Amino acid sequence: LKQHPISGKPGVLVDPKCPGFIAECGGGRSPIEGGGIWMRDKNTLKPISKNNHACTALIFYLVNKFGYTGLAPRRGPMKLSRKLMPRTFVRT
Repeated sequence: LKQHPISGKPGVLVDPKCPGFIAECGGGRSPIEGGGIWMRDKNTLKPISKNNHACTALIFYLVNKFGYTGLAPRRGPMKLSRKLMPRTFVRT
């Protein structure tokens, strides 16, 4: 849903026929009439983790497919690898 800062391509493509999923992930309004912005606390505007089954299912799928990742130690600025650009980042 969120665009990559360098390539401008989205990280996940979602069919527009899934407005409920898109809204649940914060990408639009609820498809339910009068629903407003979906899954947000009215006071803090932060996402509510109740009834977020579609987003949770996507997370479970991605972890199952690709596994967990850890944080790499910071060793300075990252540069794009010309060979695999823009998908892979190489620390220098």
